[in-house]
Amino acid sequence: MLIDPRPLNHALLERYAITPAEQRVLSVLVRGASNREIARHLTLSLKTVESHLTAVNCKAGTTARGEVIVLFATRAMAPVEHYVAPGDDVSAGCF
Repeated sequence: MLIDPRPLNHALLERYAITPAEQRVLSVLVRGASNREIARHLTLSLKTVESHLTAVNCKAGTTARGEVIVLFATRAMAPVEHYVAPGDDVSAGCF
């Protein structure tokens, strides 16, 4: 697994209502881990990791893991206007 000390951007985690479980998955994802590596590291099933990442994508309006990493890693922030704004109704497309 690639080691990268970037912490997550806590303002955006709060803005997009990312749950503590999703944050744990993100904290490993931004370090370059695959879904299998995340599952192994956090002792989760692969399906659980995939579910958390799907929820994050839905909440943040992202479609690819690279977008998620760029959005939530503090040293590589993307313009936030590209993503879903707080208060936008995304529930129809989420679950």
